[in-house]
Amino acid sequence: MNFPKQTTTADRINILKSVNKYG
Repeated sequence: MNFPKQTTTADRINILKSVNKYG
């Protein structure tokens, strides 16, 4: 998956949580 370059720390944390949840 490609994420926008302007990704905040909170967004990355949410992404990691989503990956852990569905991964």
